[in-house]
Amino acid sequence: MPAITAAVPTSSQPFKLFAAAEPLSRKNKSAIKGPYINFDEKNRFTLYQQLSTCNPYVSTSLNKLGLSLVKGMAFDGTSKRNSKEFEDFSKKTNFLNQVQSLARILCRDGTYTALPVSGTNGGNFRLAPLLMPALTILPEGVEPGAKVDEVMSPGQNIEGMRFCLNEGDKLQEVYDYSQVVYGVYNEWDSVQEDLKKRKTYGLYGSSLLVPIIPSIQNLLDLDQGYVSYVKKYGRGRYAINLRALEEAVKQGIISPAQASEAVAAFAEEHKKLSENEDIIGAGLEVLTPDAKGSLDTSTFKASLETEIMLGLFQSPLTMGMSSKSTYASAYLVEEDRMLVLEGLQKITESITNQAINARLRAIGKPEDSVWVKFDELSKPVLDFDTLLEMCNTGKITDDELRQRAGFPAKAVDTE
Repeated sequence: MPAITAAVPTSSQPFKLFAAAEPLSRKNKSAIKGPYINFDEKNRFTLYQQLSTCNPYVSTSLNKLGLSLVKGMAFDGTSKRNSKEFEDFSKKTNFLNQVQSLARILCRDGTYTALPVSGTNGGNFRLAPLLMPALTILPEGVEPGAKVDEVMSPGQNIEGMRFCLNEGDKLQEVYDYSQVVYGVYNEWDSVQEDLKKRKTYGLYGSSLLVPIIPSIQNLLDLDQGYVSYVKKYGRGRYAINLRALEEAVKQGIISPAQASEAVAAFAEEHKKLSENEDIIGAGLEVLTPDAKGSLDTSTFKASLETEIMLGLFQSPLTMGMSSKSTYASAYLVEEDRMLVLEGLQKITESITNQAINARLRAIGKPEDSVWVKFDELSKPVLDFDTLLEMCNTGKITDDELRQRAGFPAKAVDTE
């Protein structure tokens, strides 16, 4: 069984990493975050799913990320007939949506696993993602239900890995590496615990949500706190100080008890004050409670929103906050962001090609005879005259000119 070891010159025995490889944990693991209850702090994959839908800054960023990574999906192959067949299949089965889900799940969970399900002759082929909150990934030599003390690692034979749904349950299902489509992002970033509390390294990828969980939680709490404040103080309420009564009590003209009776009578008289009616009196100070008070929450809220956007590779420009940005600065920010995203796009492309090979096997065609292509995200936006000059000088093809200029693609000759 593969285990993480470190060489020790004075001994022929490997030194196994135990306490030194403890995963990072959060102090605040409350099941209540803002207005929501039942956040699952025991199963991190369930928590990722819950966090991905609890706030628009999270859900929209993840959706934008998934959509942008598969921009311009197209097929190429060793023959035009094969690639055209895949284009038709993709349109008929909405395969693009499956790939968009792949990209989003990869970013959310850090790990994507799916069963390629094929109908007759691969006609109804689709990807059925395995439910990560119920999945454990086992390296070669580890049987389902085994208790392992050392850190589990894929070892040299990655194809010996197995994927176990509902491990230890009567509904347990085990799949070999060859049966699934599998991909990870930054799997070597840290030691992670699986559902059975076994430490793993290199089996699971890193979720983009992990570094921003505190920011998401603080934003939910801040929003809920503000709403609670408004409900208590901000629905047309007034803070009325009867100055005349205060002075009368100070001078001994009336007793505090008499002042209380006068306050109660005043409250009874004005409790049904309607809209556009004024409070008129002498010796009154009327104030409206300030929701900001001495603490302005807007700056803190904006910083939390920015942290979430940056953690999910978004920018104020992509989230509709470009009012203070010049075109030049916004373009540079977007170009830099797209360069970063292309790394994620390559991972998504690799996983998608696994699925394509699974369908090629199902329809009896050789693997790698068709592959997927995505648009280059960092490709600069050029005017038509520049594109035409690049085409005339042979820098780009006629097809690329039409594509980048937004013209319909030419019909593909399938013969």
